[in-house]
Amino acid sequence: MSLNRGKQLTWERVIPDIATKNEFLMHLLLALSGLDDFTHQNPCNQDSRTVLFSKGSNESMSSTDVDSGSLHTIIEHHQQGLRGLREALDGATEANVEVLATGSMLLSAFAFASLRLKDFDPSHADGDGRPRVDWLRLVRGAASIIGHNWASLIRGRLRKLFIFNRLDGVELDFPVTSPTLIHSKRLSTFAEGARRAISNLRTFSDDLNLAITNAGHRADSAHSPTCAQNERDFLEQMFEDHERVIDIVEDKYIRILHVIHYFSRVDSDVSSDLDILADIEDTAVISWPHLLPQRFISSLDSYPCFGILEGKSFTILVHLYLILAVMENTWYIGTTIDREVKKVNALVTTLGSPQLVELMQWPMEVVSS
Repeated sequence: MSLNRGKQLTWERVIPDIATKNEFLMHLLLALSGLDDFTHQNPCNQDSRTVLFSKGSNESMSSTDVDSGSLHTIIEHHQQGLRGLREALDGATEANVEVLATGSMLLSAFAFASLRLKDFDPSHADGDGRPRVDWLRLVRGAASIIGHNWASLIRGRLRKLFIFNRLDGVELDFPVTSPTLIHSKRLSTFAEGARRAISNLRTFSDDLNLAITNAGHRADSAHSPTCAQNERDFLEQMFEDHERVIDIVEDKYIRILHVIHYFSRVDSDVSSDLDILADIEDTAVISWPHLLPQRFISSLDSYPCFGILEGKSFTILVHLYLILAVMENTWYIGTTIDREVKKVNALVTTLGSPQLVELMQWPMEVVSS
């Protein structure tokens, strides 16, 4: 769950100890550990449609040691844990803030881990291939609980999970470092293309915003003043959200590159990819979901049709996904996000936009490394 020893011990000892004293937490812990075991015992379910949500299917899973009943049990644990967490939130007090924080983190981890299973979400029974963003809301919810109870949590048993030692600001003009010290092809591909990707994102965003604004001015005469103003307000909000999220991408990328630059100045014989990734984790770059504007997240699953602006939103999101993708040695992150990147690529390709296709080439190279 972490490359930091203190955080590892919290996950291995403190969280299970808290869970043993709270039934609903134990359900959430069993659901998470069960899902992890299921995906490792049934790797085929990560690449082909699971039979659990295909009503009337007579397919057999006899080639594995785990049948559909196992996943049903996992879901039952998850549902019981979810009900318990909701009840605990209704009766929240300072005395149970550690319980609430633990529950929200376990729930978020389960949602993220479920991305390993294709079409796990039964609401998409037809396998429409839409990217999932439900886990983003859960992470934001967990961050909200932690933020509201920060003073208590930072003094409690979970405090090591919330301490990051490389949060100080980083210089922006450090030289681009050749990632020769990196053995991971994925991290190396990221390091080589990150700055260029940020520049390409900004250029495309500015050009598209200008083109849409100019087209909107020409179309205003065909609409009532109220409709035209509403359309302009909507577009301005979306443009603003896109710029804010690109700023987040840039900030997190620079922090990762700064760590790589730091290691390039030390003896490569005494450092490893794990050392680099541990320091990257210590910059809190994977905490980006709680920074996203709520409007931006809502726009990802509430669009009436999929057009160029929606394609732009998902393309920006994919660049944030790569922050998770490079953490390939961390249990619940790493390659778990690869499927979502590929879903977005397939979706964006349907738009027939050469610019978006080009922007997606580098993310696909990273997750294919």
